[in-house]
Amino acid sequence: MSIKTVKVSNVSLGATEQDIKEFFSFSGDILYVELQRNDGQSQVGYVTFKDSQGAETAVLLSGATIVDLSVVVTLAPDYQLPPDALVQAPSKDKTPGGAESAFRKAEDVVSGMLAKGYILGKDAE
Repeated sequence: MSIKTVKVSNVSLGATEQDIKEFFSFSGDILYVELQRNDGQSQVGYVTFKDSQGAETAVLLSGATIVDLSVVVTLAPDYQLPPDALVQAPSKDKTPGGAESAFRKAEDVVSGMLAKGYILGKDAE
């Protein structure tokens, strides 16, 4: 089973679900975003993509800044979508791709985000 969800740690309290969706939209089609209050200084977010390549690409953005904090993005293999989040999305035929297409996708994501003005950390480049 492929992992489709990432955990986003150290999310600014000023960040909204919309901010998270916009930030990770470069990585792939998003099915669901959940934000949870972590402590008095940050939140934890979970972003579930339609396919595992979206999650794998999102992990490359660890170290980037969302609103005003540098986030840590990791795969979340144990995350369970809430029952009300299970929406049937239309299935699409998968296009075969390999490491080369994943690398090209990662380059496109980073280029697009830099063009939009996002600040990426050294881990994201």
